[in-house]
Parts: sequence; C-alpha cells; structure tokens
Amino acid sequence: TYKKKVETIQKVYPDLDMWKEDKYLKTIAENSLEEDEQKPGESTEDYYKRIYAQKATESDNDYKKRVYTRRPDEPDEAYVTRIDSLRKLFPESSIWTEDSDLTNSADYYKLLHKRKDGEDNDTYYSRLVARGDDEDVQKYKEKIRIIQQVYPELSLWTDDKYLNIIKANSEDGPTTRDTSDEYYLSAYAQKPTESDIDYKKRVYTRLTGETDADYVTRISTLRRLFPTSRIWTEDEDLTYSEDYHRLLSQQMPGEDTDAYYSRLVAPQPDESDDSYVSRLNIIKQVNPDLPLWYEDKYLKYVTKYYKLKYAKQPSETDSEYYVRLLKQEKGENTDNYVKRVKNLSTLFPDLDVWQNIDQIEISRTYYEQLFKRKLGESLDQYYNRIMYQGLNESPDQYVKRISFIQALFSDLDLWTNPRYLMFTAKYFLLLFKQFPDENDFDYYSRIFKRKPDETNEEYTKRIDIIYKIKPSLRFIFNNVTYLNYTRDYYQQL
Repeated sequence: TYKKKVETIQKVYPDLDMWKEDKYLKTIAENSLEEDEQKPGESTEDYYKRIYAQKATESDNDYKKRVYTRRPDEPDEAYVTRIDSLRKLFPESSIWTEDSDLTNSADYYKLLHKRKDGEDNDTYYSRLVARGDDEDVQKYKEKIRIIQQVYPELSLWTDDKYLNIIKANSEDGPTTRDTSDEYYLSAYAQKPTESDIDYKKRVYTRLTGETDADYVTRISTLRRLFPTSRIWTEDEDLTYSEDYHRLLSQQMPGEDTDAYYSRLVAPQPDESDDSYVSRLNIIKQVNPDLPLWYEDKYLKYVTKYYKLKYAKQPSETDSEYYVRLLKQEKGENTDNYVKRVKNLSTLFPDLDVWQNIDQIEISRTYYEQLFKRKLGESLDQYYNRIMYQGLNESPDQYVKRISFIQALFSDLDLWTNPRYLMFTAKYFLLLFKQFPDENDFDYYSRIFKRKPDETNEEYTKRIDIIYKIKPSLRFIFNNVTYLNYTRDYYQQL
C-alpha cells in the first residue's frame, strides 16, 4: 500500500525536489522494505532474530519447514551459512533434532558435507569421520548417521580404515546393537509410505561401524525374515546390493580354490533351476574375473549352471539362440569371452553354429579372436598353428575347420601362395579329393567350377594350387578333350 501511494504521488507530482534528495529517498526506501527484508543498518544477527524466531502460533513442523526453505536466489554457501547461524542463535530449538527421514533438512546436510573442490577421497573421508572438539559421542554418532543417509554410496562405509576411526570415536560400537529377530521385524518392516527403492536403499545401507561380517549377517537375516519382499528381486546393476553379494561370495580365509568353487556353485535346499541360475548370475556379476567361469579345468564346477543358463528356450529360434550363446557378456574381457564360449562348444558340441560357414556372421567375433595371430607370433608359426591337424581330429573335421578358417580369413595369402603349400597341402589334398561314388567327369566339373564371388585372380590361384598338389590331374591341363573344364582357367591367363 505504501509503495503504491508513493508511486501515485510521483506520477501526479513528478517535478517535486523530494525525488532527488537523499533524505527523502532514504525514508522512502526504508518504508518500502518488505517485512522479511533486512533493514539498512540492521545487523545480520538482529535480522535473523526478528525474522526467524519461532512464532507463538507456529508448530515445530511449520517452523522447521520455514527455516530450511531456501530464500529466492539463495546460493548454496549462503544457505548453509544462514542455517548454521540460526542453529547458534536458537540452540534450544527442537527443530535441530532430526527424524529418520531428515524432513526438510536433507538438502542442507548434503551441502554441509559435500566434497570440496580439489579434495581427494582420503582428505574428504578423513574430514567426514573426524570428531570435532565440541562433539560428544551422541552428537558424533548422529552426524555419522546423517552423512551416511545423505551419501550412502561413499566407499568409506566399506573401508576398514574409516570404519575403525568411526568405531574409535563412538562410545559403544556395533557390539551393543540389537540383532534379535524381534528387533529386525520391527525396525526393518517396510513402511506403508516407503517405496520399494527407498526401502531397498535403507536395508542395504551400511550401519555406522558395521563390519563386513555383521553386514552380511544382517542382510541375510532380513532376507530370511522378509522372504516375499520385492527388494530381493535384483535389477541389472545390482543397485544398492552389489556390496552384499560380493561379500557373501568372497573366498574365506583358509579356503582352497576347489572348496571355494564347490561352495559357490552348490545348489541350495529346495532351489529351483531358475533360482539357481539367477543366483549364479549374480555371483558371476560381482566376481567376473574368477577363473571358475572360464578355465576348462574348472568346467566340472559350472557344467550344471552353463547347461541350464545356455539351454535353448522354447520361444527362441536357432538364430536367436546362437546370438545369445555367442554374445560377449557384461564385464567380460575378450580373453575370458573366448574361453567361456570355447567351454560352451564343449558342453553343446552338436550345435549347428560351431565352425559352420552358414552361421559365420553370428560366430565371427568369437572365431576371429580364437584363430587370430598371437602377439609375437611369426607368420610361419601362425600358419603352422592354425593348419595343424589335431590328434583326435578326423579328416572330415579337419577340412570343416580349415574351410571355416579360410572363409573367416579369406584375405590370407596362405590360401593362394605356393610358398605355404608346406602348411596347406594336406588340407587341399583332402578338400580336392575324389569322392568314392563320384565319377571322373563329375569330379573334374566340381573342382574346376568357379565359386560364387570368386575373383579371376582367386580362381586362377586356386587352380594353380590344384595343379601343384595333384600331379595325377595335370593331363587335363594339356589335353584339348578336357577344355570344357579348363577353359575358364586359360581365359584368365
């Protein structure tokens, strides 16, 4: 009303000297201030006492909301400074006692305890867990509780270095914590207004000073007491629960490798196949580099898991199944990927995807890694390795494998350079042999026929190879009677 009155006077009498004199302008400015604005000459302390004292008719909840509500355009630092000042001016106020949800005050604590520019983890964590000179045990424990609530993802909650500091600064410790079923049923039941995400976060958040063993025991107890809770259903990233699953599946002191792996893969009582696979999937996700999953000497431990996990589903087509089987999984490096798929080829040897040229686009990534040239391997060593016929490899199996490698690495000069016949002769002799029920003319027609997409140069070099390794067929090249078979070859020369 005052502002409107002054605006009206200025419009009616714009030429008055008062609009230019500091004396009157100062009076107008003072009288124009809103009630919640700081007056000229008013100290910040007096201003806060005038504005932020709790009103007689104001409830604690309303008062707390008003105090912690940000002022328009109030920067982070100014907001924290204001709240800190109010806590000192009104130390007896009940609004500083926090509830479990940090109603209205969570943002303040996040800003108060946030990482400062340039702070590394050790500096930041040491500052958070330090006990101030003015902090008694209860204040310190309350501070740690609040920090853990607003920053549950910090790695300090799983680091013994900082947990030991917290324990030393706390009067009692985790030994006095109630761990009875009755307490857990009361304290950890999901609240009616609590979302599944918030509930899961609360359950899996470490308690102050909670050791690894106590943490695993508490979560395992809650899983037993609340078996139907939806929070035990895991998402792809194991949000909030990864640390629990990692600790649960870690190797125990004094446990040898075989005993450890046997324990990990052992089915639990009354565990369905689906539940078994889901549980092993989680163990593999939090322990992705265990040799258990990849080394063939440990295949006996994971055979059941892999046969269940990688069995073809009724709804899958062959192509969909093969794509799933040969897909590189999350967290799996290339070497481990190759080892795992090689194990799958041992467990599922009859699948039509192995070394099948018709399925080469599905299996290309795997086989390119399996048969690639190794670091430091000479060309001759490489060719000798991939062309070697295994002791238990039949001629047909050998030809199938080498034909697949040839399709996979068609650009290698191994296939066309006579210099490498020392490596390829056996393969070509088997590849170009005459079948028992094949007459001579059908045989000649087959081996001299140009392959689809075979270039002139490739065709000529292939026929040259036949000429070199099959002396018994050289008469065809010099006899006009067989020109129907050799015409294409001679036209390219």
